[in-house]
Amino acid sequence: MMKKKGKNIFLRVYILCLVLFGCVTPYELKQEDNFDNRLVIEGRLTNEFNFQEIKLSRTYSLDKWTVIPVEKNANIRVIEDGTTSYEYEEK
Repeated sequence: MMKKKGKNIFLRVYILCLVLFGCVTPYELKQEDNFDNRLVIEGRLTNEFNFQEIKLSRTYSLDKWTVIPVEKNANIRVIEDGTTSYEYEEK
């Protein structure tokens, strides 16, 4: 019985040490003045005939934005081998 109590105390002390001394040094993010505004395309297209999701957004400066800027009213078309075209609409 004493052996189990000793392990329990050791575990509590170990977790307490992790909480107190497990902090990391904060990283200072350095933003450059020449920020590039780029289009970000995120999605996975399959050959299945069902709902396909493509997210369009813009890159943003981490020190100025709190919400990711999403692109609206974009025309999306995937052209396969220069012959077949697939159009997507916003939902």
